[in-house]
Amino acid sequence: MGSMSDYSLPLPEGLRHFPAPRRAGRPSQFDRQAMIDAALQIGLDRVTLKAVAEIVGVSVSTLYRQVGSCDELIRLAAAQRAVRRPRAVPRGTHWSELAIQLGLNFYESFVSEPRIIAELLRGRLGPDVEMDFLEQFLAELCRCGFTAEEGVQIYRAVAMVAIGAAVASTAMSASAGHGEPHDIAVKRALAGRRDHELPLLRSALGRYLNLETQQWLLVLRDQLEGIAAARNERLPASIGLPKSLIRPQPAARHARHGKSARGASRRPASARSA
Repeated sequence: MGSMSDYSLPLPEGLRHFPAPRRAGRPSQFDRQAMIDAALQIGLDRVTLKAVAEIVGVSVSTLYRQVGSCDELIRLAAAQRAVRRPRAVPRGTHWSELAIQLGLNFYESFVSEPRIIAELLRGRLGPDVEMDFLEQFLAELCRCGFTAEEGVQIYRAVAMVAIGAAVASTAMSASAGHGEPHDIAVKRALAGRRDHELPLLRSALGRYLNLETQQWLLVLRDQLEGIAAARNERLPASIGLPKSLIRPQPAARHARHGKSARGASRRPASARSA
């Protein structure tokens, strides 16, 4: 098996035998993959069989020959989007970068199509959706010296952080779209409380209102740093994090400490002895 840059993610059992996506124009032979492509193009929260039929150029009755309902089409499309191909990374990439890319793939898939979250909660995606995906991730980590059991632990840790972040981000976006933004709603709620109530929350209000969508990557990095420490390793400086989230290098901290020490050495001897 090649590196992540060499493979195309295989689809679950129920999706493997679809023909390749159709070319531009009316398909010479209608297929279910064309329906899935059209559904994803429309958006799973807005898709209807009538809209899909218009895009692929067939009648609604023809669609029913491939799927039993619009709900079934949504399930198939959600499953395919959930296991879309991860970002390509070169061979020899550090294992922590593989984990970060896995997390980004989860996060972006779930945020781009919130209906996947609903399908997951309804238990309609099933384990077959992720098994082939997981197998390839484990193969990459095993090449980095992990066991399959350790790889599964990393996979689950990444999935919990990334999918949890995607759910939170989706919920806040939905709340803002149907009402007032989160920060305004929080301040309004606090204004309705007495001044002496919720003192701890008020003291950390700035942090609570900081809804930077990339903060989950720092949580994931903390987990990866713990794994690296157990292996007597140090993570690369950036491991794919945005520049705004990259922490100072330890050498920089040492330099600041060294500057303070040099400053102390320049004090008068009497001050040092005191």
